[in-house]
Amino acid sequence: RPSYDNMAEILAPTEKALMRVESAAGELADEHPDFKNHLQMIAGAMSSMGWVTSCEPKNLISDALNAVPVFAKYVEEKEGPEHAALVKSLKALLRTLRAYADKYHNAGLAWNTWNAQAQTSLAKKAVDASGVSGSIDTERYKYHAAEILGDYDQLLRDKVVPFVQAAYALGGDMVEIADSVQKAFKAQRDMLEEVTASRRPSDEDLEDMLEETSEVLAELAEWEEAEGPRASHLKLIANGMAALAWVSLEVPVTYVTEVVNSLPVFSDKILKEAAQRKKDPKKEEQEGEDEKDLDTELVTTFREAMRGLLAYVKQYHSQGLQWNPNGRKAGPS
Repeated sequence: RPSYDNMAEILAPTEKALMRVESAAGELADEHPDFKNHLQMIAGAMSSMGWVTSCEPKNLISDALNAVPVFAKYVEEKEGPEHAALVKSLKALLRTLRAYADKYHNAGLAWNTWNAQAQTSLAKKAVDASGVSGSIDTERYKYHAAEILGDYDQLLRDKVVPFVQAAYALGGDMVEIADSVQKAFKAQRDMLEEVTASRRPSDEDLEDMLEETSEVLAELAEWEEAEGPRASHLKLIANGMAALAWVSLEVPVTYVTEVVNSLPVFSDKILKEAAQRKKDPKKEEQEGEDEKDLDTELVTTFREAMRGLLAYVKQYHSQGLQWNPNGRKAGPS
């Protein structure tokens, strides 16, 4: 499995192609209104190609397949067999893709992995059985503390900082909640430093280590009841930041994925309101171009931060916090 940076590079062509599909569908729908439903149906179906980023690809593809009839019923009303044939072939394509993903990648991309413990054990047994002294190359099996912390730091620099800057630019309550977001990520970073240096502690000690993160998340949760012109912004962040509770779970990937998938509940509303302002000359004059751009920037950067967190958890902690088996006892030294 590649590093987060390499993974992003590998996925970039797919993401770029999907953006082109979505953009083309919108542009062509304006030029050819008779085929608007055809284009929207295809663009929606192609979102299934995002399965490569999901830990439950079958469900993601199924969602795309189940959405096809929304536009298919209008497509099939058109005269000529080619319209119905398009719907039929598109459904067949998605079903085939779903079957493939379920067979080979049912828990996410199936990378070529090497079971270090099993291989080390087998190698040791082989040496013991042969009676010949030898050594096992353990370099490839060592605990990579520097990478675990380094990639988290990179997540903070590349994903969290741009979000904080966007929130600060909006001002008001957004500054206060951005400070809490920074505080939460800092608390988690401090904890991960302890994790990479320590063996797994007792449940009681682990609860103590989680306290700081839990307190900040509780503060953020209070914004879920926010009201006012930026209530959706605040609720988006408060609900999304719940993803940081992954450190308390044995199988965190599913949980973080669910949180990330729930972001559109508020983000779509913010983007829709921004789009409506763009069409309203009076509001555009009152708020100005920069305001709309900042709303969109906030949504985009927060979404990227949460997706970055999900990728990080998948990379290093898919089965729960990855403690250092050769580390010291957890807690104050």
